[in-house]
Amino acid sequence: MAKKKSDWQNRIVGHDTKPASWFLANEANWRIHPKNQQDSLGGVLDEVGWVQDVIVNKRTSEEWGADQNIETLVDGHLRITLALRNGDETPVPVKYVDLSPDEESLVLLTLDPLGAMAASDKAKLDELMRAVQSDDERVQQMMADIAEREGILQDGQDEKYTRNIQAPIYTPKGDKPTINELYDETRTTELLTEINESDLPEDEKEFLRVAARRHTILNYKKIAEYYAHSDEKLQKLMENSALVIIDFNRAIELGYVKLSNEIASQYIDEYGDE
Repeated sequence: MAKKKSDWQNRIVGHDTKPASWFLANEANWRIHPKNQQDSLGGVLDEVGWVQDVIVNKRTSEEWGADQNIETLVDGHLRITLALRNGDETPVPVKYVDLSPDEESLVLLTLDPLGAMAASDKAKLDELMRAVQSDDERVQQMMADIAEREGILQDGQDEKYTRNIQAPIYTPKGDKPTINELYDETRTTELLTEINESDLPEDEKEFLRVAARRHTILNYKKIAEYYAHSDEKLQKLMENSALVIIDFNRAIELGYVKLSNEIASQYIDEYGDE
């Protein structure tokens, strides 16, 4: 028999803040986070910060056997992944719960799908999309994807949300980063070593060397700061390379931003893992 409202238990047993490296992933986690989701969440975290804590199960009951008292994530795996990329000591807000094995499995299975079952009020979504402004290209792309998925664009309204897309103003916020802080070639260097040591023909090696450069990670936060400290000549070349976008119309002409019939979407080179 279903429980009454008065029977609902508060399973939250505490709150804390822990470094990103402290957390233990759940062995039964079934969710896979594609790159567009990683980019979108990373954009929101960069622009706003933490607004929701991750959930960790204390596992205190004897039912857990050998796993008793091994505190384990129930929700927040992607947030922890992004926090680790941001630095091992990134402080993460934690909500503790105390669940049995069966209860943890139920929560792990249903937490995201229950949220996804919600329907959308297209008029309110349309109004909210008009009100939200973001300078982060990843967040802008997420907004465009939501609008397209929810079908809130009509013919002749391709540029409805472009009013909300404003080029950021780049002003120095700290010391000028060093060049080495702008990118990470660790994986690229590993690949180049493997390629150079192989016995492949030289033309194939050269092709693979070109392809290996795709694995260089760019730190766009540092790049924006470097841009703000640079002279006009370097700034122009950085704009031409789409390392920063100042003029969206010019970016469209250069091919870094593509317009479709359904939505105006801003694209720049991939945001590297930060």
